[in-house]
Amino acid sequence: MGYKSNLRQVLSASFLLGLTALVIGCNTAPTKSGAEDKYHVEGLLVQDMDVDSAFIAARFNRNDTAITNASIKLAGTPLAYFASLRGILAAYQSRLKPANTHAGSNVYLRVADASRFTDSLPLNIVGTFGLTDNFQPPNHHIQGTNNYVTLEWTAAANADGYIVAAVKTSLAGTGVGYSARVTSSGVAGTIPAEAFLNPSTNQPDTGLYNIYVYA
Repeated sequence: MGYKSNLRQVLSASFLLGLTALVIGCNTAPTKSGAEDKYHVEGLLVQDMDVDSAFIAARFNRNDTAITNASIKLAGTPLAYFASLRGILAAYQSRLKPANTHAGSNVYLRVADASRFTDSLPLNIVGTFGLTDNFQPPNHHIQGTNNYVTLEWTAAANADGYIVAAVKTSLAGTGVGYSARVTSSGVAGTIPAEAFLNPSTNQPDTGLYNIYVYA
């Protein structure tokens, strides 16, 4: 078995924010409608250096009801509402190029529900990072059932953790594969031998694998 030498890096930032119409925002004053509405926005930003594009998605609710005609902007980039797009239902979405357009920066997420409510909140976007040459096995070939992969990378700004993953090339994009959060506080991880075994036979699932690091 082997794994690709151009190991991939993916940067992601997620936000889960609770908003209330009577709470003063970070740089704007929410509009009051006379009644206390509760707003909730959640979403993610994925910066995929492998395809050199970033993907943003967000959902915006008022009192647990989805708002489909709101104005949502991340760092000035407007998000459009789609009932269904890229496998995501009822969300505001946008794509950016290049992937690192906002990497490592501090930006604002602005949401507006017509004239009822407007607010903005600061977000710290994960910065870029790179994989070092310190990984095992150095020849990118795994032999037998007891071998594993270790790798190191440089630190990413605004990251609060990392995830390592291994996906068989033929299954890329299907949601199948191994992934685990790195439990150490450093910038190194190990992908265990079972990530490369067939779960039915416990024998090596031979082929080419992609190795990923997410910050």
